[in-house]
Amino acid sequence: VRDIRLFSFYPPEGTDSYDDYVQEATERLQILTEKAAQTGFQLLLENEKHIVGDTPERCHKIVSTINHPNLRLIWDPANYVQVGVAHQVERYWDLLNPFTTYIHIKDAFLNDGAVCAAGEGDGQVVNLLSRLKANGYEGILSLEPHLVEFGRNSGFSGPDGMIYAAKALESLLAQL
Repeated sequence: VRDIRLFSFYPPEGTDSYDDYVQEATERLQILTEKAAQTGFQLLLENEKHIVGDTPERCHKIVSTINHPNLRLIWDPANYVQVGVAHQVERYWDLLNPFTTYIHIKDAFLNDGAVCAAGEGDGQVVNLLSRLKANGYEGILSLEPHLVEFGRNSGFSGPDGMIYAAKALESLLAQL
């Protein structure tokens, strides 16, 4: 194991401005990144809703401030959609691509945040895959459908949901 997935931190409950906690999250992640580098690990920061690193801007602020090769980003299209980010690939690919080394394959709808199979929602997954292909991406595509049940700390799709999600991804890849 070389890569460790992690998240930025939860701000205090009732917080209106996650921006107020970017510096603190960055300082904490800086310490973890330095420890990871000393021991040969790479940290993969996932954008996740309801935490400090939930939007492209805050994710970029964190990784660009730390600016260390042992801290990279996971791009999760559904999670960006669920915090209201529209046209994420068009708007943020150039900003985040230099830091992105891992992709979650799931999608969601902007109107209600419901998770759906890749390509069915507003996460611009086919656009993302197209850009990855154009850049010669050789990293991981992690199929993470969460189609049946999804909560703050869990997600479950079951065999049928996973098969459905895999076929959706296969269809998108065939379009490239």
